[in-house]
Amino acid sequence: MIKQIIVVRKDLLEKMNCGKLAAQVAHASTLVLLKKMRGFSQENVTKNNESYRLYLDIDNGSDIKEWIEGDFKKIILTVKNEKELLKLHKKLSDNQIVSELVKDKAYNIFDTETITCLGIEPLKEEIIDTYTKRLQTL
Repeated sequence: MIKQIIVVRKDLLEKMNCGKLAAQVAHASTLVLLKKMRGFSQENVTKNNESYRLYLDIDNGSDIKEWIEGDFKKIILTVKNEKELLKLHKKLSDNQIVSELVKDKAYNIFDTETITCLGIEPLKEEIIDTYTKRLQTL
């Protein structure tokens, strides 16, 4: 089974209401998906009158293609703090796994820009679990 993991900082959960948390998780999922899809760039967005068309190219046989056409499974996990989140991000990057940090722009909840969560590319469970099996679900 293919699944996408989103990791949220546990130390921020009391500050974020449900709507804020949902938005941060959605940002994480979207950012990593757009980064992973081959061919995503501003040139792939065309404007026709007032509508936009976005073209994305996904390789046949890829985990993302299987994920999109399958269960679209997402799991939300937690880490203790920013230090643990950054450590996981580096470990994934060092192993060529796409992940994206989400930085809140401090418009309403936080006083300063704050890294809230990490989106990880959809992968086979046996691969992603080697990096995330020790983390707790939200």
